[in-house]
Parts: sequence; structure tokens; C-alpha cells
Amino acid sequence: MLVKMGTRKVSLLLADMRINVNKPEDEGVTPFFIACENGHREVILLLLADMRIDVNKPRNTGYTPFYIACWRSQGSGVVAPG
Repeated sequence: MLVKMGTRKVSLLLADMRINVNKPEDEGVTPFFIACENGHREVILLLLADMRIDVNKPRNTGYTPFYIACWRSQGSGVVAPG
């Protein structure tokens, strides 16, 4: 999965338009969901820069990447660009 790689490899893969950046794995989790869940800021920013990314695609439980980022941060702040 994209998120388990380093940011350089992710950026190279995103340049390949054949890569499906919204393809879910087990339980419907997408690369963007996993990056948000684990606070991988660099990967989140790379994925957000890709026009193909669906930031609202929920996992099978209905949770969205933004929801899980807020829940995981527990008041410490959601990862934000900048």
C-alpha cells in the first residue's frame, strides 16, 4: 500500500496515472484514510495534491478520513497543511 512506503516512493507512484489512489484495502480503507489515521503528514499532503483523491471516501464502517484524523488527534489538532 502507498502509505507504507516512504514519501519519495509515494510521490513517484502518484506520478503514474495508472495508480488508483482511491483503491480500498481490507475493510474499505484507502491510502488517504490510513495516512490520516496514522498522522503521516507528508503522505497526506502528497495525496491531497493529487486531483484524483476522494477525501470523503469512508471505510466500511462509515468513518471518513477527516473523522478518524480528528478522533485520533484527541484534541491535539488535526494534521493541517502549512
